[in-house]
Amino acid sequence: SLGAQLITQRNSRSAELEADLYGMRYMSRAGYDPQAAVTLQETFVRLSQSGADQGRLAALFASHPPSEERVQRNRETAASLPPGGDLGTERYLAATAALRARAPAYDAYEQGRMALADKRLADAERFGQQAVRLLPAEAQFHGLLGDISTASGHYADAVAHYRDALAHNERFFYYHLQKGSAHRALEQWDAAASELTASLNLLPTADAYYGLGAIAEHRGDRAGALEQYGRAAQSSGAVGQAAADAIVRLDLPQNPGKYLSVEGRLDAQGRLIIDVTNPTRVPTGEVEVTLRYVDANGATHETRHTFSGSLAPGAKASWASGVGPLQSAGAFQTSIVSAKVTTP
Repeated sequence: SLGAQLITQRNSRSAELEADLYGMRYMSRAGYDPQAAVTLQETFVRLSQSGADQGRLAALFASHPPSEERVQRNRETAASLPPGGDLGTERYLAATAALRARAPAYDAYEQGRMALADKRLADAERFGQQAVRLLPAEAQFHGLLGDISTASGHYADAVAHYRDALAHNERFFYYHLQKGSAHRALEQWDAAASELTASLNLLPTADAYYGLGAIAEHRGDRAGALEQYGRAAQSSGAVGQAAADAIVRLDLPQNPGKYLSVEGRLDAQGRLIIDVTNPTRVPTGEVEVTLRYVDANGATHETRHTFSGSLAPGAKASWASGVGPLQSAGAFQTSIVSAKVTTP
């Protein structure tokens, strides 16, 4: 591996020097000043040594490593070419004038984002409003104000801000998702479902599926809620876990044996002990178990036993069934008949 890396680096360095040579020749023949290539490489070397902007330049430097060797070879190449040429400075400044004029607005936006991340909501609002005043047509500035209103719990304001963001960019899933979530917080179910569906049409996310699941659950559509929660539960994040918990909460009363486990065991006197385990993250209770067993005379019996207490997530409950003594563990069968979701 080390040898392959060294070979790759040597070939890469050779390729870079060759590219510089031909690139500078083409620049000169096209009327541009090849000295600019020297200046560029000097800048790259300076940045690589200072450690500035490494996050943004790491990928570039990984495939195009700057070096003093490249700088020196470029100086030699520039000296061999006709002096002078166009740098395009005036054209560049003219073409980018509008971008530079917008820079203060984007600076304010970045400040607002950082303030929001730090939960300094008043500062975030101030920077967001400043960005909107400077550049009203930028959708993400309105989106920032929507995020601030959401964080503040002002959902009606959030809806208005996301609406403004969508007016400038209706193809960004995030604004639909956030607007739908704000509608859901306001219990505006139809509007919420419409926006969440629109966001999914642009980009499927666990948040949108979870929101639609919550709406379906509110409407009493258990099958629809389980379907949407199931899609959200495929995510490995916090939303996926919340969706998985919601599935258990909705489905466990109808299918308790799918989520809870029950086992029987014999004590020293051959009497049957029932163990029920709750491996889910949802507290349960009122677990009813059916017990079928064969007595010493070979007769088959069926009884039901209920654990009336609460079974916390990950907990195990055991109780004596009163059945026995039995000859062996093969003389009985247990199954869960019903259970309820309880309040933690």
